[in-house]
Amino acid sequence: METLGDLLPKKQAKMLTDKVRSMTKKDLEREANSHPRSNLSYHDIDGLRSVALHRINKGDTVFTFENHNFNSKDKDAQDPSTCSCI
Repeated sequence: METLGDLLPKKQAKMLTDKVRSMTKKDLEREANSHPRSNLSYHDIDGLRSVALHRINKGDTVFTFENHNFNSKDKDAQDPSTCSCI
């Protein structure tokens, strides 16, 4: 099974610790489900957060929305679901 380091582009994989880079999807899901007793360190989690933010900003995930023009004169044309909170 491929590891997270294999699946991500090299620049994104470099944001992760060696431990997280060598984890498979199943390993990562197990750690996420064992919260708050996860074996991930602060640096592991911070790297995952950095990659997630990078991917969201690049439009690489399903959690992003299309760009909208928030022109205050045209409130009827604005989509109310264009905000993404992290």
